[in-house]
Amino acid sequence: MIHILHGEDSIASYNRLQLILSNFQDFEKVKFDERATKDDFMMALFTRDLIDEKKIVSCVGFISLKKIGKEDFKNIPLEKTVIFWEKKKVNVKQLASIKTKIQIEEFKTPPTIFYFLDSISQGSKQPINWLNKFTEDETRSLFWHLTSRIYLLVLAKLKISLHEVNAFNGRPVQDWQWNKITSQADKFNLATLKKIFYGLLRIDYLIKSGKTNLEEKTLVSTLFLKYLSP
Repeated sequence: MIHILHGEDSIASYNRLQLILSNFQDFEKVKFDERATKDDFMMALFTRDLIDEKKIVSCVGFISLKKIGKEDFKNIPLEKTVIFWEKKKVNVKQLASIKTKIQIEEFKTPPTIFYFLDSISQGSKQPINWLNKFTEDETRSLFWHLTSRIYLLVLAKLKISLHEVNAFNGRPVQDWQWNKITSQADKFNLATLKKIFYGLLRIDYLIKSGKTNLEEKTLVSTLFLKYLSP
């Protein structure tokens, strides 16, 4: 079976990737990142060895980087388990004619996330109101999206150009997105944005180290009450 995981919510798609891999505990896991070549993939797929029947192959960015095409998908044996994980939405229409051997899953960012992120500004109570509307599934990707947005707001406030941002940011920012972020950054002073960002890093540490039993939403709400209250 071939799995294609893509979409704007890369956190959800990555979690799905890990879930699929966890179902193959006894399999050899061969993983290729964006630096790998098509030849690397083909060699791993077709080279026979003692555990050839218990192998699962996962590839990152192979479709968006055009390292593999429709004909290559056709040549992947049905008995092989291969996962193609993309960090963004990709065009999969070309694969419609062979979809019987491919399971395609698109992970869209929940609208509540967008409304929440866009509502963040000094003196506003809207972010906390949106937080209270989050479902359990939406909460799973909350922290990543929030940290990413505050980070971009800091860069915008520092007058970093979009070209420079995209040079070191893991995920390209489009012109229209950057225009929206720079407008949002105008509603803050730099000191407050930095305090929120450092506060988020502190929350991340507390959660990962097991030093707090509070939920992410509760901790984020407390942080906002401290720095965004009128």
